[in-house]
Amino acid sequence: MENKIRVFEALNKLYLDNAANPLLNAAIHKHSEMITEEFKRKSHFYKFIFKNNRFLVATVTASQFYINEEACFSDVKAECLKFGLVSANTISSLLTLMSVSGRIKMKVSKKDKRKMRYFLTEKGANDSISLINTMTSALDILSGKKRSHHISLDNIAQYFSRYSEIYKAGFFIINLVPDAHLFIDKDSGHMVMLNLFNIGNKPKREDCKEGALTRISRECSVSRSHLRNIFIEAEKNNMINYDPKSGEVEILDRFKKMFYTYMSYYFAFVQYGLQSE
Repeated sequence: MENKIRVFEALNKLYLDNAANPLLNAAIHKHSEMITEEFKRKSHFYKFIFKNNRFLVATVTASQFYINEEACFSDVKAECLKFGLVSANTISSLLTLMSVSGRIKMKVSKKDKRKMRYFLTEKGANDSISLINTMTSALDILSGKKRSHHISLDNIAQYFSRYSEIYKAGFFIINLVPDAHLFIDKDSGHMVMLNLFNIGNKPKREDCKEGALTRISRECSVSRSHLRNIFIEAEKNNMINYDPKSGEVEILDRFKKMFYTYMSYYFAFVQYGLQSE
């Protein structure tokens, strides 16, 4: 309990500082710019893991590899299942995808032949670093210190060792930010929110011949029906106004408030991982 309180107090301080930072908007735009480029290169993979329960599995998989002398699939499953946020089938599916795509490799454990050991490959490690750095560049804006938070192979193990304290203490953004589940419980949820945020911060493009529904579905690599369902749920919760005829959306204050809270915590989680003990 003492450790849980310590983690919460540290996260809450980071969150409050981010929420009050006048450069938060600029930091979000920087992250949006970088993750959009990263997403384009690996859209199939990111579309799959940018759903809350799968992102948890990916995070635990990387963390277990860096903090354990021998990381096994059974350890990942045990760690994920105790939170009650993901099923055993989802865990197995994601680990299979990571193996087939060359992000992890497997071999039988020498210590226990009943267990399957895994290793994060160079591709898997580089993907982790690239994803984290779409946020660390934004954190440089928040702190005013250029490249002070950059992640590399030299410090990624230290990062995940510290970051793992968050989920081990039972803290997840989906439980901290009301209404965030409407988006991050869906494929490409993080990217959908970023696109809606960008729409709310830019004037309508009169020369654009396609509606927001078509544009966002393409940029987030999800079907129009998938995205339409998200829009309908968001409208029911007074977060957007959605015109099914034109496919356009109007971003409402409730969405903006939720999103700034979400990103303030999103950055705080990464900041926590970057802190030394």
